[in-house]
Amino acid sequence: MKVAIPKERQVGEFRVAAVPDTVAKMVALGLSVSVQSGAGEAARFLDVAFKEAGAEVVDDSVELYKGARVVLRVSPPSEAEIAQMPEGAFVASFLQLGRDPEIVAQLASRNLTVMALELLPRISRAQSMDALSSQASLAGYKAVL
Repeated sequence: MKVAIPKERQVGEFRVAAVPDTVAKMVALGLSVSVQSGAGEAARFLDVAFKEAGAEVVDDSVELYKGARVVLRVSPPSEAEIAQMPEGAFVASFLQLGRDPEIVAQLASRNLTVMALELLPRISRAQSMDALSSQASLAGYKAVL
C-alpha cells in the first residue's frame, strides 16, 4: 500500500506530515512511502533523510499521488491536489471543513475518505491520536523559552 506525503503549499506552514523516523516505521510495516521533494525542508528534514528511511522521493505531484491509497498532510489540500488524488484514497489532514464547503464537496466527489485531525476528540483515550494537544504543549514550552 502506497502512502503519499506532499509538500505543504500554505504560506507559513513549516510542518510536514511525517518525519524520517515515522517513514522508517511505515516502511518496516511493509508500506511503500513516497515523499514529495522538499516536503520536509521547512521542518529541517532533507530529502536524503527520507531516502535513508526507505521512502521514494519524487519531484512531481502527479507521480506522488499515482497509486496512493493513503495521503498524509498537514494543511487542507487545494482543489488541484484533490483532483490528482486517486479516487477512493484515505486522506488524513487538518481540513477545516467548516471554512471551505467547496473543498468538502470536491473531497466527496472524488470518493475520498477523510480524517479531519482537528475533529479527533481531545480525551485521554484518544491522546495518542490528538494532534492539537501535542502542538499546544510544544507552543507552551516554546513560549516559556
